[in-house]
Amino acid sequence: MKKSIYALFLLLMLCTGMHQVIAQCNAPIINNFSPNTGFIGSTVTITGANFDANPANNKVYFGATKATVLTASFGVLTVTVPVGASTAPISVTNNCNKTAYSAVSFNGIFCPTPLNASTYQNQAFVLASCGAYNMTHQDMDLDGKPEVLSATYGCLTIAKNNSTPGNLSFSAFNFNIGGGYIVTADFDGDGLRDVYYPG
Repeated sequence: MKKSIYALFLLLMLCTGMHQVIAQCNAPIINNFSPNTGFIGSTVTITGANFDANPANNKVYFGATKATVLTASFGVLTVTVPVGASTAPISVTNNCNKTAYSAVSFNGIFCPTPLNASTYQNQAFVLASCGAYNMTHQDMDLDGKPEVLSATYGCLTIAKNNSTPGNLSFSAFNFNIGGGYIVTADFDGDGLRDVYYPG
């Protein structure tokens, strides 16, 4: 009888451990998030499944920009809306490099006061690029600042964002390849953004 109870206990522990491993290696699921609009720096709660319980193992993006994950559990993440968040779906990539996207976009509130001619200082910079037939933005190097990518037929520019508050700064890298259309996404599920630029 004792052996049967011991065997049952071991089986239960094994199944529980296997469930945790399986849950951690499944693709995350985003069922909902709230609020679906908010200011930069506000907190958003994402509900779903297959999130990693360690906040550092969940990569959350608001469009092109990575967010800070405050708390995490199997079914709930709380995150801070990052500077540079755009009106776009939220994505979550877990520690197994599997990604989910929200069905609807987060709508950021970017300015709590009306804009006028004196809201911003004049900023000008020169960027030696291939041109701007097709443009997009994405945080390619995971530093929290979106890079600007532009393409013309036969040339691609990736402008690395080196900006600091109040100072615009970009470094341009030009590649004489491909066609004129550009798409960025995590195509291979490794948690990093990739560039598709058909030749």
